[in-house]
Amino acid sequence: MRFFEILLLATAALTFFWTFLPLRRPLWLEWLPVGALLLHAIFEGYRWQMLPGYAVTAVLLLISLIRLQKNGWKLKNIDSPPLVTTAPARLLSLFGLLILLITLALAVALPVPQLVPQTGPYAVGTNSLYLVDTSREEIYTPENGDPREIMVQFWYPAAPTGEERQAIFLPDLDVAGPVIAEQFNLPSFMLDHINLAQLDIWQDPPLAADGPFPVIIFAHGLTGLRQQNTSMARELASHGYVVAAIDHTYGNALSVFPDGRVMFYDSCRLFSNCEATYIEARQLVQQWRDDIAFLLDTMSAWDETTSGIFAGQLDLTHVGVFGHSTGGGAAVQFCDQDARCKAGLGLDAWVLPTSPD
Repeated sequence: MRFFEILLLATAALTFFWTFLPLRRPLWLEWLPVGALLLHAIFEGYRWQMLPGYAVTAVLLLISLIRLQKNGWKLKNIDSPPLVTTAPARLLSLFGLLILLITLALAVALPVPQLVPQTGPYAVGTNSLYLVDTSREEIYTPENGDPREIMVQFWYPAAPTGEERQAIFLPDLDVAGPVIAEQFNLPSFMLDHINLAQLDIWQDPPLAADGPFPVIIFAHGLTGLRQQNTSMARELASHGYVVAAIDHTYGNALSVFPDGRVMFYDSCRLFSNCEATYIEARQLVQQWRDDIAFLLDTMSAWDETTSGIFAGQLDLTHVGVFGHSTGGGAAVQFCDQDARCKAGLGLDAWVLPTSPD
């Protein structure tokens, strides 16, 4: 839990515990959780796990306002006996403490994510790019002639200038959050707090100057996301690797393109009977393998230019590819077929549909 969240629950609990003491409850005590709530909102940000605590704080504020109104809006002698008798006051306090315990349980069980400290010497930057492969026709759209479109995110050794903003985990959380939650049969708001995580990753800083840097490409699993292994990409980038993660359009949870189009996963779009046959699975893995090849071709072209963040800074003689599940199968297939891959790794790789050739 974060500091002001703890302060909010602690001051609210103190207010309720006071009811069991042989003392009149001072008005300022009821204002402490209100102040903690304001500080929490300003410096940490709202999250749904704390909603019961917010409600309790609102009730305490209402009680203090009623007491003020009963006292003619004067602070003098405001610590007079409360509006309710002792027994009801204690019963309400017990109920309030129960609500605070529920809030505590939610906040601890579903915390704001924290990444372990990176161990490399480099600061880490990130950016995302929209790429179009005009040489390949999209096989998962009904229109003929649609090119293959993908989103790619990069994490890289950076030289921040101090003017960059901190990157967030999911830039399109308002769209992506409900989609990911639905995959796990969770309420749509379940992941709303993800972007409260403090990432020591900077948005669009310059690349570190002591390149060229080796390249690692990551492929997610079916219904996955390019951001799913952010902690691994961040760690690798801190050690001097340029890491690129592909959103394999239509096979990922969703892709949000710069023009606002959103492409969702739909198994019935990929597979004729909404479940993969062996031939259809091979076709999918081959497309993802071709996405990796296209990305490497594109990065090679960038490296040969004289402008752009990666110009002359990519060591494409040292390329590694890894992936998860279906993406692991694509990584295995790419490394088997393309000599540019010098190291490959499958994380629970689905290798059944890889080409026997």
